[in-house]
Amino acid sequence: MPQRLVALFLAALLPAAAPARSDDPEPMPPKCEAREIEVQTGLDVRGPFGDPVRVKTKEQLTAVLGNKQAEAAILAKVKFGKEHLLIFSWSGSGTDRLTAAKGKDGEIVFEFVAGESNEVVRVLHSRLFVVPARAKVTIKT
Repeated sequence: MPQRLVALFLAALLPAAAPARSDDPEPMPPKCEAREIEVQTGLDVRGPFGDPVRVKTKEQLTAVLGNKQAEAAILAKVKFGKEHLLIFSWSGSGTDRLTAAKGKDGEIVFEFVAGESNEVVRVLHSRLFVVPARAKVTIKT
């Protein structure tokens, strides 16, 4: 009987002794937001809309862009380590729309709506967004 009491006592204490979820050094941000930045990248992409390139480090940025002026402008606006850069580039209608919205906790949802496709001239689109490093990104087309 005393062993059962000790076991019950320990079982009651163990959940309280476990570290709380808020003790996580980098918890998921409850309200994630994407921040769009305006930088002329010089990217010349002629493909359809697709998943963005997620740049996590300065080295990856150099490999993707290869444009020193654009890199310097982006580095002034992105805190790599805490933030990632999403690069959306595509060729499409001039009325294509890409919007960012808050999703569930720790999630950012991007929604792409294709514009009128009967245009003769295709437009090159390049949009840059800064997101928290731990944010989950979802694309809706």
